[in-house]
Amino acid sequence: SYSYMNFSFKLQRLFRGISHEPALWQPLWLSPVDNADLKDLFSNQVNLEELFSEAIDEWEGCGQQNMMDKSLQFYGNIFLQNQILTKVDRTSMMHGLEVRSPFLDIDLINCVRKIPSYYKFRKGHSKYILKKAMSDHLPSSIIWRKKVGFSAPIANWLQEGLITVDTENIWGSNASRLINKKVIEHQSRQEDQRLFLWNIYLLTEFLKRHNGNSGFLR
Repeated sequence: SYSYMNFSFKLQRLFRGISHEPALWQPLWLSPVDNADLKDLFSNQVNLEELFSEAIDEWEGCGQQNMMDKSLQFYGNIFLQNQILTKVDRTSMMHGLEVRSPFLDIDLINCVRKIPSYYKFRKGHSKYILKKAMSDHLPSSIIWRKKVGFSAPIANWLQEGLITVDTENIWGSNASRLINKKVIEHQSRQEDQRLFLWNIYLLTEFLKRHNGNSGFLR
């Protein structure tokens, strides 16, 4: 399946991190490239503790003990600030829009942080308090529907060849073989490799722009 956050994706991410310490669970879940592929790409063993040192420090520095509370703080301080909000700001300003995030009001955030986690995720539902608070104002079909991610159809672009990764001029032979293998798996629908290929594509185009075709990663 090429659907967003499909079951296969969740299962693979679970097995990727489950053998590691909890401090690595979140960055390994978010990382588009696993440790084995990193080794093949750069022909060198990667130290995960060094690679994800900022994420580990954030996790271990959290004063909360509950795993859900620690995860919420991690995503708020790492993923939200460095990923989501940055992209929203750049994209909106590119089109002359002023975007505001009312749920990120600092007083509201500080209040929500004091609420026990079992009120936030309850009966299989996230944002439980917010949904109950709005139950008299919005139809249940909206409140209790599944979360819908906002993303571009990258999987289809790659599958249809609308985006192609240049493996000839930048990457070494081992990396090129790995990338081409991922391309074949994705285009034949054997595996959903969109995150790996999309990030390799972006890195490749960045290196070509700033280093020419000098084989920077060979």
